[in-house]
Parts: sequence; C-alpha cells; structure tokens
Amino acid sequence: RFEAITGKVQLKLTKEPNATFDARTTTGNIHCNLPLTEQKESRHFTGGRISGKLGSGEGHIKARVVTGSLQLVSV
Repeated sequence: RFEAITGKVQLKLTKEPNATFDARTTTGNIHCNLPLTEQKESRHFTGGRISGKLGSGEGHIKARVVTGSLQLVSV
C-alpha cells in the first residue's frame, strides 16, 4: 500500500508481479503503462482511478495520492 497527501508517487516494476492493482488520485494525474487485464479506468475533472490485474492477481497493491501525480510503470 502506498499513500501520499501531496507529491508524486511513482511505482516502478522490474518484474511482472501476480497482483491486483487499485490506484487513485483525488486531485492530480494518473498514468499506467502496465499490461493490466480486466482494466477499469475512470477520469474525473480533478483526479482518476485505474484498477486491474497482472498475472494471476494473487497479491494486492493499492496506491493513493490526494494532491499530486501517480505513475505505475514497467521498466
């Protein structure tokens, strides 16, 4: 679980985990280049949400940012 009130959260993955993802921003941009299956994405005037599954989805990864950007990237 990753949380930030203000700032930039960047989650970089070097391996593809078996996990479900739920990432949200209240006010700020959200970007994801992970090959999620069952992906759901919603964008609002001030924030957004992306959720989905990598691999078998056994683990759970949550990321929240109140004011700031959120990036989920594969490197």
